[in-house]
Amino acid sequence: MSRSDSGDGFIRFLGGSILIGLLGYGGGWCYTNFFSSNLLLQQKQQELAQAQSDLLVVQEKAANQALMIDQLGTDLQTSREETARLDTSLRLLKTNHRIGFVQVVRQETHPQSGDITTEFQFVEVNDQGQALASPRTFRIDGDVVYFDYWVVKFADELVEGGGVGSLCLFRRLYGEFQEPSQGYTLDETNVRPAAYGEGPINEYEREIWNNFWNIANDVQLAAGLGIRAAHGEAVSMRLLPDRKYQVVLRASDGLTIRPLPAPETQAAT
Repeated sequence: MSRSDSGDGFIRFLGGSILIGLLGYGGGWCYTNFFSSNLLLQQKQQELAQAQSDLLVVQEKAANQALMIDQLGTDLQTSREETARLDTSLRLLKTNHRIGFVQVVRQETHPQSGDITTEFQFVEVNDQGQALASPRTFRIDGDVVYFDYWVVKFADELVEGGGVGSLCLFRRLYGEFQEPSQGYTLDETNVRPAAYGEGPINEYEREIWNNFWNIANDVQLAAGLGIRAAHGEAVSMRLLPDRKYQVVLRASDGLTIRPLPAPETQAAT
């Protein structure tokens, strides 16, 4: 073999080695910069897709928990309403009337005008005759007093046994020459009357008294509260000097005022 042929062979060998090296480097570079990056991108996309899936699961659980909380809140409110109705129903069974007394303290006639002024005390008592509160003193022009009260009559199914069930509120009293709106308040609408037991008024009763006239004028609203009728009434009585009167507010027939025997009649008997 000639020296020239040996040199050419070496050059071809060297060139081939370089070409192989370049191809190997190029392949490694392509793998590193394209294939490896692509695999990493696919991996990240898969991780992102899994994270999104996990997020959807968490959101779904959160939504379900929110629904459960809302339902629990609704159930709790319903339970409170039913408890309030039951509490009211039980008290209706225990109290079917309210009793009070009017005692005329002083009645004066103006010597020139002839106008009459009447001063009297009113006190409510329990079935044993014990005062539920301190007597209150009122003074009116004239000798005729009006008692204004609200009555709410419940559906039979609300009251156990189907008996007559009513709540009665002593709204106010006023004299014959006095505007009703200027009368004396007796029962506060946001306080449970002592005749119906102790303790704060429940939400059911507060709704009734605070929304009384809307309930009275809305049949569907009344029915939803278990009420068959709601209305106001007023009765009057002419007061005589030194006389005592019994005021009875019954769940079945409303308010009655009747005079008690005069002192001389009692003494005669």
